[in-house]
Amino acid sequence: MPSDLAIKRIRLGALALPVAGVLNLATSLLVPPDTRTDLGYARLLVSTRYELVSLVDLLAIVLYLFGAFAVYAYLVSSRGERWALVGMVCVVFHLISLIVAVSIFTLGEPEIGRRYLEGERGAFDQYVWGSEARFFDHATLFATRWLGIVGFTLFGVGIWRSDVLPQGMVVLLVAYAVLTPVALAISPDVAFVSDVLLAIAGAWAAWAVWCLPPPTTEAEKSSMRVR
Repeated sequence: MPSDLAIKRIRLGALALPVAGVLNLATSLLVPPDTRTDLGYARLLVSTRYELVSLVDLLAIVLYLFGAFAVYAYLVSSRGERWALVGMVCVVFHLISLIVAVSIFTLGEPEIGRRYLEGERGAFDQYVWGSEARFFDHATLFATRWLGIVGFTLFGVGIWRSDVLPQGMVVLLVAYAVLTPVALAISPDVAFVSDVLLAIAGAWAAWAVWCLPPPTTEAEKSSMRVR
């Protein structure tokens, strides 16, 4: 069992999960509905709101990183530790890849929006197909989607085997991992639903870490039986 100090720090780290979930949902609410058109999206790109959305998005990703570390640290003494370790590594790379992708978007897209508003109607097409940075961005997004699917699924297996965190979280994590790549291709509304699933899973994990007893090793359980 982790020490009392370690448990306190793990619980503080787990608080990052619900905060990240709220921030992630806030980015969706900050984006106006008319961004589904090229003109609306171009106007967003040249606005201060776009910078704010990108900043909040990056902050949410960083907080999810801290939360992933905290959940793994909580499971380190459980039976699902190995699965959780592999899942955490994939999730960490997934989140780091998201930081790279969001950073490239933030640096490159405002210029494209400005060119579009100045009358260059093919600016978005050139950015999508004629830029090495954009190609790298698409490759990064492709990699991070698969890392997310694998990572959240394996993390879910670790939680399921641990018997110390609610197994219902596994359903939410797997649903989020599978739904997110599909949602990005279908509709922003579906993507918002997947973000809601992750926010609920994060809040549930934080509640469990704070309210449930920490996991114990098999040796500690045997020692308790002897006593």
